[in-house]
Amino acid sequence: MKNFFISYTSSDSAWAEWIAWELDLVGSSTLMQKWDFSPGTNFAESMHSAIKECERLILVLSDASLKSKFVAAEWAAFFAKDPVGSKKLLVPVRIDDCIPDGLLGQIVYVDLLGLGEEQSRTILMEALGVSGAKRRPKPLFPGTKASATTVSGPTFPGSNESDLVGASVGILSSYFAASAGNVLPTIRRRALGRIFVERHLQSLIEAEKGLGNAVSIISLDVDGMSGINTRFGVDIGDAIVERILHHCEGLPDRLLVGRMGDDTVFVLISSRYEHDIAKLAGNIVRKISKASWGAVAQGLYVHCSAGFAIFYDASEPAFETVLRAIEGQLSAKKSGGNRAVAGPEFSSADQDRRNRASLERKALAQLMGISRRTGQNWPIS
Repeated sequence: MKNFFISYTSSDSAWAEWIAWELDLVGSSTLMQKWDFSPGTNFAESMHSAIKECERLILVLSDASLKSKFVAAEWAAFFAKDPVGSKKLLVPVRIDDCIPDGLLGQIVYVDLLGLGEEQSRTILMEALGVSGAKRRPKPLFPGTKASATTVSGPTFPGSNESDLVGASVGILSSYFAASAGNVLPTIRRRALGRIFVERHLQSLIEAEKGLGNAVSIISLDVDGMSGINTRFGVDIGDAIVERILHHCEGLPDRLLVGRMGDDTVFVLISSRYEHDIAKLAGNIVRKISKASWGAVAQGLYVHCSAGFAIFYDASEPAFETVLRAIEGQLSAKKSGGNRAVAGPEFSSADQDRRNRASLERKALAQLMGISRRTGQNWPIS
């Protein structure tokens, strides 16, 4: 039996990972979809088995999870086992400004909203009854010099998004410390923010070029996502984005994979040779459209629009390159979707493009998807 099953929506996966990591460190066993469900398995059957295999359920409580039918089915199963809460089988952990009602509203939740990492860890462990357990940090790999190795878990999701600076530094630090591997982790949260693009992404590109590698970006956006969410539900929409992320993680020469806004995926590609980025972007779009989406939901078809751009020298800021890729993606969508289009050519004498074209304003608005949570604003002019 596992100690805890962690129930969450994909938009809260960073919280689920942080909770699971912290519990693993103190010797409690956990089970969660992202870490323990293999691609291609039957989702409903896996959930059914997980509920039977776990003693207690931790519900990552957010506005998104309250709207999720899958999450509701998971916590309801544990509520039925302990309707008066005497065994504490169901433990909601609130991570955003939401108010549960109905049956769930009768259960006292653990409130981590607005707290820092240390305080959140203490409150969570005490609420779960594991605060006295000994933390067991991961030992260093003996074959690597300790000075060149950094051991860390998931970034604490509750940080103020002004802490994106720290998160970005951590991401790049892991890259420079393991430059021999030359692979950055996936950023599943909305971590491609202004600070990352304007400061740390530029450093990453320069480091890659120092190794003789060319760097390109591909921006992928699901066509008709609002219609998919309406017909199949938000959970299916989230599952689509997760599956596209998983596919992009397996690409050759991928440097970094992550999200922009709600349903846009970006991929940074690095190669020691001049990469045929147009061919790669087209192949990604075709493979996504030909994937077995019917296994996710009956009658589901998915296709994407993609844009791509190559990072040039310092005469073009990284921000402009990201913007060009998004412009290509928006052009692909406007022309019917399910295709890959190159972003417009960069001209150092044309720095005021953003002020003249509505297309670029739409691209900026897409990048501002992060600002709704972070309070950060991209300059329009």
